[in-house]
Amino acid sequence: SQHLDMSGAAAMAFEAVRGVWDESEELGLGLRQHVFPPPAFDDEGQAALERALAATEITQPAIAVTSLAMVEALRLIGLEPDCVAGHSLGEVTALTAAGALARGEGMRVAKLRGELMAAAGRGDTGEGDSGSMIAVRGGIEQVQEALAERPEGVGEGVVVANHNSPRQVVLSGPTKGIHELEGFFEERGIVARALRVSAAFHSPLVEGAVEPFAAALEGCEWSAPRCPVYSNVTAEPYGPEREGMRAQLASAIAKPVRFVEQIRAMYDAGVRT
Repeated sequence: SQHLDMSGAAAMAFEAVRGVWDESEELGLGLRQHVFPPPAFDDEGQAALERALAATEITQPAIAVTSLAMVEALRLIGLEPDCVAGHSLGEVTALTAAGALARGEGMRVAKLRGELMAAAGRGDTGEGDSGSMIAVRGGIEQVQEALAERPEGVGEGVVVANHNSPRQVVLSGPTKGIHELEGFFEERGIVARALRVSAAFHSPLVEGAVEPFAAALEGCEWSAPRCPVYSNVTAEPYGPEREGMRAQLASAIAKPVRFVEQIRAMYDAGVRT
């Protein structure tokens, strides 16, 4: 979802948006050079800029800062949330927007998360294969029924990582198992596409990133959120306890993103926009 010049037009128009990027530089995140680099004048140079931004340790904090900058743009026109939610990394932004984390703290947390996820992709936080992911077009029931019919030994260790919409599920796990399931789904006429990721995120293969992330979150200043923050892990609002918020955010790295359930829970609570 990242792209060069994210929030660039808003930053040129609004001082509040520029202020968020300025704060990220004051914190030493070094993201501006990747999001707003000098222009390239050929395809090779453009591709190099896009690859640099696509590195997980850069992408995650860059998206977080962009999102927080756009929160400030919304506040300029008087919009304040009654509740917030995010998808995967977006949960850090949501907690920050709700005041559970100070803005600078949220930026640092996003940077650390990106670094740990990048380490997981290199195998630094685990052993052997860092895994792969695959997006499957179909409802969760259809995908689970198909998985129940797979031959023994096919797709071992693969789990549901993201329930993104009523018509898309992402699976995550060992690379061998993911490749096996590509063929398995193709034989059944189910569209499945491998994702360009550095690791099997939201699966047990990145469990090694959870403990160091949790330890780092212990050093953050936490406050009770100003509004409900819906969790990917539980599809319910976070509780007010600081320890619970830290543990839940850390565990989310290796747990499924229950996004459909989360959105439905918000709808049931009265959210319409």
